[in-house]
Amino acid sequence: MASPTSSNAVGRADLSGYVSEHVLSTRAFVAPQLLGVIPTPEKEGDFSRIPSKASSQISIAPRAPRSAYAQIDFEVEGDSYKCEEYGVEIHVDDSEAAQYQSRFDLEAASSEIATNSLMVAAEKRTADLVENGFAANDVAEEWDDADNATPIDDVFKGREVVRDACGVYPDTLVLNPKHLTDLSVCNQIVDRVKHTNGQVSRGELDLSFFETLFQVERILVPFGRYNSANDGAAEVLTDIWPQEWAFLAVTNGGPSTLTPRVGAMFAWESDGGVMTVEQYRAERERSDVLRVRQHVDEKIFSTRFGYRLGNLVTTA
Repeated sequence: MASPTSSNAVGRADLSGYVSEHVLSTRAFVAPQLLGVIPTPEKEGDFSRIPSKASSQISIAPRAPRSAYAQIDFEVEGDSYKCEEYGVEIHVDDSEAAQYQSRFDLEAASSEIATNSLMVAAEKRTADLVENGFAANDVAEEWDDADNATPIDDVFKGREVVRDACGVYPDTLVLNPKHLTDLSVCNQIVDRVKHTNGQVSRGELDLSFFETLFQVERILVPFGRYNSANDGAAEVLTDIWPQEWAFLAVTNGGPSTLTPRVGAMFAWESDGGVMTVEQYRAERERSDVLRVRQHVDEKIFSTRFGYRLGNLVTTA
C-alpha cells in the first residue's frame, strides 16, 4: 500500500483486526474477559443496570382463562460511563523493514508491542478497581501453607457470600500463577482426590481440574507484569494481579447491563473501540508510524457481584 503523509493518518483495518484478536485471546491479561466488552455509540452516556436484589424475586401464579399474564416488575439503577482515550506510537523504520521478508511481519510485531503496553495499563486499572472496591476477606491459613490451608472451604465460602448477595453463584475465579503452584500441593486438595484422580499422582493439575473442584465455569490466570519502579530507577517487574489475593466474580460477556455482572469495559466503537491501529508517514525518520489506541472505560457495577479473598501468601 502507498505510504500516507504525515498529515493524513489512515486506518489499518488489517492490523486493527490482528491486535483486536490478540486482546481477546491473550492469557496474560484478563480485563476484557473479566469485565466483558460493551461497544457504545457515544463517548459517554447514561445506562441502566439491574440491582442484584431484584434477581429472582417474583411470584407467578397459574393464569386463569381470559385473565392477564403475570407482570414482572423490577427497579433499575442509573449509572454512567465516560470513555477515555489511551494510545501509543511506534516507528517502523524502512531499513529495519527491509530485513524482513514481508513488511507486514514487522508491522504486526510492532503493533503487538504497542498493544501490550496499552493492555498492561488497562489491566492495572482493572486490578486496582477490584483491590480498591472490594474489601479483602482474609483466609485463616495462607494457601502456601500446604499442611493447614483450606482453599476449598475458602472459595466455597466466597461462593455462598456472592449467592446470598445477588442470587447467583460466581462463574469466574481469578488466580495469580503462584496460587496454582500452591494449590497443586495443598493437602486439603491432594488428600481429597489422590486415590481417585490420576492427575494428582502424575502431578498434572490443570485449570479444568480446579474449575471442577471450585465449581466455576472458568479460572483466569493473568501473568502480566508491570514496571513498578520510579522513573529512572532500575526496573522492578511486579505482578499486576498480586499474589496476596484472588477474586471470585459474576461475569457476562454479552452487551446487556441489565443482567448480573461485576462490571463492564465500555468501548467507544466509532473512535478507537477496544483497540485500533492507524498509520502515518514520518519522512524525516524514514519511517512509518503506527499509532495503536483505544477509547474505553472500565467500571465496577456492584460489589455484590464479587468476593476478594485475601491473605493468600505468607509475608516475609
